[in-house]
Amino acid sequence: MTRITINGTLKTLEDWELGSGVAAQTIKDRYLLGYVGDILLISKREWRLMDELADAEPKDDYEKAIRKMIKAEIPQFRFDIIVELCRDIGLGVFKPSALRRNLSRGNQRSAVLITTMNEPVEGGLLSYYGPKDKPRMSWMKDRADQWRRWRTPLDK
Repeated sequence: MTRITINGTLKTLEDWELGSGVAAQTIKDRYLLGYVGDILLISKREWRLMDELADAEPKDDYEKAIRKMIKAEIPQFRFDIIVELCRDIGLGVFKPSALRRNLSRGNQRSAVLITTMNEPVEGGLLSYYGPKDKPRMSWMKDRADQWRRWRTPLDK
């Protein structure tokens, strides 16, 4: 029996299936793709709605430019976080970044990596502190919020 932790609670896949109504295999597949938290328990109908939103036309120039820069598919909630980040740091900083390269390769976990000393890894969301790498409190709070939403998007 496979056991996974969702929001700090460890249960078997079968128990998660009974509690959420989402098939155990679906939960396992999402987990193996790197999803964590409540998104593992979203119904197939809600998942399809999220996919439809992701396939919608970009609304502005930032979204269009980012869609061209990131070659791999990423879920809409994560794409929205990247758009927020690019509005702060600029497309010129994002284009040559390790974060963009990793996302284009399909490596979504790189965005939330930290070292064993709890320091941000190059190319992670937390590595963008402010203009010219000078820490700015508002930016640090924004990055921390985006980092949390990247990991568990439905947690408030």
